[in-house]
Amino acid sequence: MTDSPEEKQDEKVAEHILQTNYAGQLSAQQGNMESIDVSQEVVEDQLEEVTPEISPKLLRKYIAYSRINCHPRFTEEAREKIKEFYVDIRSKVDNEDQPVPVSARKLEGLVRLAEASARIRLSDHVSLEDAERVVKLARSCFRDIGIDPEIEETDIELVESGTSNTHYDRVENVKQLISKITPCPKNFCGLVWVQSISKPMADDMAVPF
Repeated sequence: MTDSPEEKQDEKVAEHILQTNYAGQLSAQQGNMESIDVSQEVVEDQLEEVTPEISPKLLRKYIAYSRINCHPRFTEEAREKIKEFYVDIRSKVDNEDQPVPVSARKLEGLVRLAEASARIRLSDHVSLEDAERVVKLARSCFRDIGIDPEIEETDIELVESGTSNTHYDRVENVKQLISKITPCPKNFCGLVWVQSISKPMADDMAVPF
């Protein structure tokens, strides 16, 4: 999840945090000071504004109940939806040296998320809607952290390694070019020699290496 500035949302977050702290401060003063310059009515109003509709205690009980009593199993439609997504994302890797964006371990994570979606509904079945919710969430994450700013397209490798395909290809091209035009001394292995030359060149050109 990325934390991107958004003025209206930032204002709401700041206001909520400050309001919650102010209500807590008033409550602490009321409980620990003989008198404060704020009326009981004002304190109650402030506390009511920051009191969640569902209490944390009730929410914890609900989650605990769903974990203990719900053991959902996948419907055929849900299984097919998760499988299609897994195969589709992995098929986008066109270079055998690139890391795959969704491994079998991550597939297990998608399964657990789908089960959690069913549990929150207190359901014994993982429905197609649960699977679609998980796929939508995963695709959204890929879009948020997997956009190559140079080509403004989704780059799966950014998700896995933090390095874009564009940058990866550029570095490999530089290394291959140097290996062709620069003789390798006898006391250097080929890879070490290429890196010793290409790193200073990349620094001079302000290109991350």
